Amino acid sequence: MTEEVVIRIEGLRFAWPGQAQEGGALAVPAFSLRRGEHTFLQGPSGCGKSTLLGLIAGLQQPQAGRIEVLGQAPQSMAGRDRLRAELMGIVFQQFNLLPYLSVMDNVLLAARFSTARRLHAGADLRAEAARLLTRLSLAESLWRKSALHLSVGQQQRVAIARALFGRPPLVLADEPTSALDTANAQIFVDMLLEEADADGATVLMVSHAQELAQYFRRTLDFASLVQGEGGGEAACRES
Repeated sequence: MTEEVVIRIEGLRFAWPGQAQEGGALAVPAFSLRRGEHTFLQGPSGCGKSTLLGLIAGLQQPQAGRIEVLGQAPQSMAGRDRLRAELMGIVFQQFNLLPYLSVMDNVLLAARFSTARRLHAGADLRAEAARLLTRLSLAESLWRKSALHLSVGQQQRVAIARALFGRPPLVLADEPTSALDTANAQIFVDMLLEEADADGATVLMVSHAQELAQYFRRTLDFASLVQGEGGGEAACRES
């Protein structure tokens, strides 16, 4: 039986306003990830790694080509929002925590927008959130505090716990260890991959940190994946 394709990209082309004229269009001829694959996409800053994750997550729409997540490619913003809430756990580079919510409520936020993730988390949602926060070494004394009162590294761990909450089938991680020391970075990667394995989830992590490649079964160089007009491979090498 053919393994299920979680991400499929064909003929992708995207440029921010004015970028195409400057020769910076992002083009991905073909790319796919199957169920349960853990893939590390490495490349220097400025190559378009975060842009690619945003396109997969449906935060932007490509000018050409097709992106499917578990066979779905909704065109409306509402459809893309629903797909993201139900099927994806995302660790954003800027964390995107809500400052007026506590640490615990930021983690539980995933369950408010997704019935599937609420069910997968189990009967006691707070217990599941506590399990994740504890594994990420975030002290219980911080769980009721606003995200504003946390250090950058602590905020990042909250974002990681939120992304993993409810066992989404696809986890996208954008430079997720950038604010963590070496010990906590290893804890995060070990936890992420262990949790993903437990539910057969697919993981796509992008980073410039080459040392993270050792944890992954599959590694790709971003320059080999993309094509660009004056960008692509050349831009990645020169950044």
